[in-house]
Amino acid sequence: MFELVIFFLAVRIFFIQVCQTNFWQEKAYEQQTRDRLIKPNRGMIFDRNMISLAKTQSVNSISVIHAQIKEPEKVASVLAKKLDLDYDETLKKINKRVALERIKTKVDKNIADEIRKLNLNGVIFSKHIQQIYLFAKTFFM
Repeated sequence: MFELVIFFLAVRIFFIQVCQTNFWQEKAYEQQTRDRLIKPNRGMIFDRNMISLAKTQSVNSISVIHAQIKEPEKVASVLAKKLDLDYDETLKKINKRVALERIKTKVDKNIADEIRKLNLNGVIFSKHIQQIYLFAKTFFM
């Protein structure tokens, strides 16, 4: 019986390491690498007459950590309402078993502060800088 168990384990290890190599390499690569863009903090852009052409604005990204969320329905309800998102899609993102799932980017600072005051477990905020071009419509029309 012991030899049969050892043989079964050897076959299983062979199957995992040889037959499913590509699958497990992709999983390992996804786990070990995270794509996170870090944008530089840019200043105002002026023309030669010191008229502002572009300004910077502070915005937030809202993400969730699945393992830290205790009440996913409540969190999904609050985020969907405050961020003007679909409840079912938000709940699906919250229940996804990944380390970090981004819910929405480029969220206004005031809305992010409202959500932050609620102290929802597992909801994290990342601050970003957004460049706003004031006369973009007149240049491209």
